[in-house]
Amino acid sequence: MNWHLDQLATTDRDVRLLDHAAYLYRDGLAVVSGLDDAGPMDAMGLGWVINMPTSNHPLILQKTGGLQGIFAYLAIAPTRRVGAFFVINEFSVGGFNAAVAATNGLIAQLAPR
Repeated sequence: MNWHLDQLATTDRDVRLLDHAAYLYRDGLAVVSGLDDAGPMDAMGLGWVINMPTSNHPLILQKTGGLQGIFAYLAIAPTRRVGAFFVINEFSVGGFNAAVAATNGLIAQLAPR
């Protein structure tokens, strides 16, 4: 997470910009399935699901994951140098959705647009 948020680093600057770029926007996709776990996906990057800035939320790059009852979520706002991560060890879709909303809300509070 630190590497992705380190805008002041001179090493890997070009790689970081390429990694955070949006490559395919939602309107370019015929079907989007399984990519709206953490809110409506606006674009895809290199493995990142991208949520574009809205109201007070900054641009958020996020990844979700889960296996055998464990959910994980990583969200970064690289232009604001803020990131958050959580893991829950109980299969609870409602709990996961609430934790994602809280995480994105925390990012918006720490780094408003």
